[in-house]
Amino acid sequence: MTQDTRWEYTYHQRLFEYTIPGMKEIYNQIELLSRKLAETPYSRRAQAITWKVWEDNFCYDPACLQSIWCRLLKDDKEDLWYLNTNIRFRSNDAYKAAFMNMFAFIQLQLKIAGEISKLSGKQVTLGRYVHQADSYHIYGSYFKEFEERFIPALKTRTFEQRTYRYEDVKGIMDDSIPSILEKASKMGR
Repeated sequence: MTQDTRWEYTYHQRLFEYTIPGMKEIYNQIELLSRKLAETPYSRRAQAITWKVWEDNFCYDPACLQSIWCRLLKDDKEDLWYLNTNIRFRSNDAYKAAFMNMFAFIQLQLKIAGEISKLSGKQVTLGRYVHQADSYHIYGSYFKEFEERFIPALKTRTFEQRTYRYEDVKGIMDDSIPSILEKASKMGR
């Protein structure tokens, strides 16, 4: 018998389809925070959470992402608003997850800025992004790989050789979307 190794949740579910036992309503927290900032741009209450006390205190792999907090700040000289975003993780794998987490949440920040622009008629662009992790770590099971692969690359490769521009890899990422969606649909619960 194969043990089910699928996660018990996804961040997408927690952010876009947050449910509470015994309640029929499903909360799209990203829509709610976008609407809040479109209607009240000075609000400091625009946030989304992932933690579910009744589940996450008892499951094997509780949500690492804890919250997203957004705030708009107006440019003094132009009619332009900046969307500042704070992301807080309970636990973040520094070597194998953090980069893609940051990339994905900056893409979400872009989506939120676009939604606020659409709802408010104001020009909203990206402001600062803060990524906080209470526990930012490298797992012992691949620490040797980190020491033998990552650290030497810092010493032997130039910055340009170690980095990619989004424009250079966007096509590859876009081409992967259908297979990712297919895989996600098979994981549905």
